[in-house]
Amino acid sequence: MRLGSLLNKLKEIHAEELRPYLAARDRKPLIQQLREASQLFRRYRYPPYQYLKAGLYLKSAPEPIDAYMPPRLIRYLQERLNPVEARILAKNKQLFRQRMEEAGLPVVREVLTLDHVGVIRDSAGAVLDAGAAAVLLQEGEFFAKPTDGTYGRGARVIRPGDDVPAFLAEARNTIVQPRIRQHPLLDRLYPHAVNTVRIDTMRDGARWISNAAVLKLGVDGSIVDNGSAGGLIVGVNIETGTLRPFGRQRMKFGDRLYTHHPTTGSAFEGLVLPHWDLLRETIRRAAEAALPLESLGWDVVITETGVILLEANDKWCANLFQAGWGGLGNTPVGQLARINHGN
Repeated sequence: MRLGSLLNKLKEIHAEELRPYLAARDRKPLIQQLREASQLFRRYRYPPYQYLKAGLYLKSAPEPIDAYMPPRLIRYLQERLNPVEARILAKNKQLFRQRMEEAGLPVVREVLTLDHVGVIRDSAGAVLDAGAAAVLLQEGEFFAKPTDGTYGRGARVIRPGDDVPAFLAEARNTIVQPRIRQHPLLDRLYPHAVNTVRIDTMRDGARWISNAAVLKLGVDGSIVDNGSAGGLIVGVNIETGTLRPFGRQRMKFGDRLYTHHPTTGSAFEGLVLPHWDLLRETIRRAAEAALPLESLGWDVVITETGVILLEANDKWCANLFQAGWGGLGNTPVGQLARINHGN
């Protein structure tokens, strides 16, 4: 690792892990933290980074603690399950849309795409000049995001009255889609972003299984629901679609747990996500269409009439699940990861 990359990584760890840890007011006694971190090390024979990442030092941390495994073990497993040459499907949003559409699955077709030099194409691939493209974006609301973007970086909403010509002149490697209207239940929870379900699929012989699911929610006026942008994570019961009674937000100055959404005041307890059976059936069909990738995390939007696939992730972020849903050590993916590493 180059010195610059190492320094950037250390800065990231300080900002995302050490600073929240030092600022947390409800930490367990130090002797308990040392005992629990040692317990994790003995189980996995790996530095217990997950102790910081999942906030297990908090008095409110869930049990059992030894289920929280090092995310890197799962990433190693994903590298074995997902061939390198096939990962482009999870990285290129346009290619993903095309593959899912060919399989007859619900996706959002882009209105425009802009390539790395700013050439504009419509949904059929025909080249457009900037004037014709601007006409397409004159009415309604649209969502623009990088073709290969992550963590919600570079995403924006285009609304009537925005300076569309300036956007088209500056955008690169970007897709523009109609803005999705989510289910009223999710709109009540938080209306400013399209709040998505992250749920995984893993191939187990001839069948597909899911290990965990979370609901990602925006906060404080943000148009994205990503945890890296301060979003809230709420665990979802994998069988029923019922939300856990609390959501978790990773702040710059400490983790926080909420029984109600901090922006809208909507409670989590007792809520059941609509169309849950349909969602699970849809991702099973999508997983089959995404072969030879065998372990994927899906971002799914729930609408009033059904569900829409937004994207797939070949490294679906064990940290996200372990923070919002719980430890993965006792799930099928966790057990397989441990076997793969000889633990």
